[in-house]
Amino acid sequence: MLTVDALRRPLLFSLLARLWREEEGQDLLEYALLTGIIGVSSVLLFTSVAPKMSAAYQAWNTAQENVWEPGPPLVAP
Repeated sequence: MLTVDALRRPLLFSLLARLWREEEGQDLLEYALLTGIIGVSSVLLFTSVAPKMSAAYQAWNTAQENVWEPGPPLVAP
């Protein structure tokens, strides 16, 4: 008696062998790897730059707050 796994196994092996031999999906795989590399490097770069960006914006905000001078108080008529 044949089981479902016994029927699927030859199909899986033939699919893997065909993917190994043929070069039709090669471009798609290269683009996927390139996208993954760019994504991972972007995350790593952002995590290393984020504290510096935060410090720069905080310094800019502090400088802007120090420049601001409040006007005279409003007097109710």
